[in-house]
Amino acid sequence: MDLVLLDLMMPGMSGFEMVARLRAQPELAHIPIMIVSAKELTADDILTLNGHVQRFVAKGSIEPEGLTNAVRQLLGHNKSQGAAA
Repeated sequence: MDLVLLDLMMPGMSGFEMVARLRAQPELAHIPIMIVSAKELTADDILTLNGHVQRFVAKGSIEPEGLTNAVRQLLGHNKSQGAAA
């Protein structure tokens, strides 16, 4: 697994709980997490996620190409590898 794209609002388990579970497993703790969510983050939310996710994107604030570029950036791809950074 190279990257986790995660919403904070999911049925059955919150994205916050999923982040905590991923970070608690040593074999998964290094995997970058990008949150893509419509949830507006509170100050407490930001503190909870701080240091545990690499990027937060508000749904509706980014075009599909921008999301693709953000994913490529987190994966370490760049234009010289044939992908937009």
